[in-house]
This record gives sequence, C-alpha cells and structure tokens, in this order.
Amino acid sequence: MHTIFHLLANSLVAALLGFFFDFRLGILIFFVLLGVLIDVDHILYFIVKYRAWGIKKWLSISAMLRKKMQAKFYVFHSPEFNALVAAGSLYKSIFLLVLLSNIIHISLDIADHYRYHKNFSGLKKWSVFYSLNPAD
Repeated sequence: MHTIFHLLANSLVAALLGFFFDFRLGILIFFVLLGVLIDVDHILYFIVKYRAWGIKKWLSISAMLRKKMQAKFYVFHSPEFNALVAAGSLYKSIFLLVLLSNIIHISLDIADHYRYHKNFSGLKKWSVFYSLNPAD
C-alpha cells in the first residue's frame, strides 16, 4: 500500500482516538507517523539483502518488488515482532498505540497483497520462522 493511504488511515483512527479518548496532539501525531515508520524495515531488508545504500537504490528495489507485490521478510511486519509489542502493551500503553498502528498498517498491506494475488500465501514470508527455514 502506498504511504499516503497509510497516513490517511492512521489519521482517521487518530481523529477517532482524539475524539473519544481526548489524547494530546503530540500522541496523535506520533500515532500517525507510526503508520509510516513501520516501513523502515523495508530499508533494513534492502540493506541486508541487496547491500543497497542510498535512497535511489532503495526506491529502485522497492519498485521492482512492488511490480509483482513480492512479500519479503520485513521484521516490523512480522507476527513475532507484533506479538512482542502486544506483550509490551500489557505493561506500557505506548506499546498499545504501536500495536494498533501496526495492525492498521499491516491490514492495508494484506488487503493490497490479496487484491493483487487473490491469496494470502506470500504473507508467510513476513514471519521470522519462515525466513529462517533454509528449504525456502
């Protein structure tokens, strides 16, 4: 999903959170930014997998992968990372905001993936365990 859709979705939820829970503006802006910052893991993947440094290379790789909606191991999208965030949310409310933001972001990514492939099979590549399996 394109960045603008992530910003719009998180902005809408932030507006609802602000209305119903009276969150401070700084918290709401942080929540909206989290909806985009989760994609830092794409850059980490490009650096590790392709040894790519620099915005031009990252954009080129991103465009190549996006053409066929190829799912790769993106650590902040992984169920394992989000399980840790969920566990953290039991202790600190900031983790709950991160989790909600990640759920919104990942839901949009899943919808986009499904729209292209008509299945969810590639999403298993987001898992740490799948990525560590040498057979794949």
